[in-house]
Amino acid sequence: LTDVTGVQTCALPISVRRLRHRPPLRAARRRCRARHATHLHPRPRRSRGAPLIVKSPAVGVGGLIIRADGRVLVVRRAHPPGEGSWSWPGGKVCPGERLHEALRREMLEETGLSVLVGPLLDVVEVLLEGFHYVVIDYLCTPLGDADVACASDDASELRWVTEKAARSEDLGLTPEVLRVIDRGLAAWSDTRDEQE
Repeated sequence: LTDVTGVQTCALPISVRRLRHRPPLRAARRRCRARHATHLHPRPRRSRGAPLIVKSPAVGVGGLIIRADGRVLVVRRAHPPGEGSWSWPGGKVCPGERLHEALRREMLEETGLSVLVGPLLDVVEVLLEGFHYVVIDYLCTPLGDADVACASDDASELRWVTEKAARSEDLGLTPEVLRVIDRGLAAWSDTRDEQE
């Protein structure tokens, strides 16, 4: 538009023109929220050299599979966290998935075994390589032939080991893993005694 003097003017009212030159309101609100959020919820601290964990903990399930001769299935992890280390098979619980369903799915994906889910053994918290998991571990019994187990998905290798072999330095199992194996073998022997 032009006024009577021929100068081009803006058709928007003055109040609207002023708003166009101010920073967006959303950005200001975000800055305000961020400033107050640090007082209410301090930022996570990390020890020197440790990666910062930015996500909330993920829920996972683990299955200690024990076959009829008392050997325990351990797998070598193919992906982080703990890539290359030995543990029992397991993985994350998907949204809307029940714990036992997630456990049966993970056992089938990683080992090719269908399992019967038994009692709860332990709850282990994993803080490693920037990951934070809360893993719920169950005792599992293979359904059918346990010798058909093969490593796949998140497992690069698997072994059936005795309790003595599990404690050997070859596997390098952590104290938490050994604790769950001890609890699992005790629960497994109790169920066998009850069946006999």
